[in-house]
Amino acid sequence: MIDQRIILSKKELPKSWYNIQADFSKPVTPALNPVTGKPATADSGSHKTKTALAQAYYNNKQAGVKRIATEIGAGQWEAH
Repeated sequence: MIDQRIILSKKELPKSWYNIQADFSKPVTPALNPVTGKPATADSGSHKTKTALAQAYYNNKQAGVKRIATEIGAGQWEAH
């Protein structure tokens, strides 16, 4: 496996994020808090998913990568 990294300069870092949920025809089912079983809030959400989304976006946009795996927390991995 080839180790590929994309290092962004400060100029290339996102200045804002786009919420794609507004483009969906029906609302997305909310993520559930694994402890309470209730919809997760910003306080209970993990930064890992947020960074995984950014990694997937930039890998595709900058390097044309079609499939990657990112760590989403506690040794768990998610394929995109």
